[in-house]
Amino acid sequence: MMNLTEPAAPHRQFFAPQRPRSSARQDLLRRQVGKLLERLQRIGVKCAIAGSFAREAKPLVAGSDVEVLILDDAGLRDFRIWEIAWDEVSEADVNLVFARDVTQGGLLRPKA
Repeated sequence: MMNLTEPAAPHRQFFAPQRPRSSARQDLLRRQVGKLLERLQRIGVKCAIAGSFAREAKPLVAGSDVEVLILDDAGLRDFRIWEIAWDEVSEADVNLVFARDVTQGGLLRPKA
């Protein structure tokens, strides 16, 4: 039988305000990208985030890509750098832009 003199257990709020999914996804993606940069820099690759994702205040648009500028590949093969990127970032597509392939006239236009 239930004792009515004891205080009731606190009830869990089922409709407690939560962060929007897009914000949680953006935080997760930022952590993944941070780990990617850290891992690449640890093995000597000089890299930076490029594009709209590089701006902290800009919200992540669904389906957007993360652009990573590879300034110096530290002698690694391109495929090895791609493998690391795919291992670390699962929440978005990653585009690697190798500085050696970029011309002054336009981004991603190969040298002739």
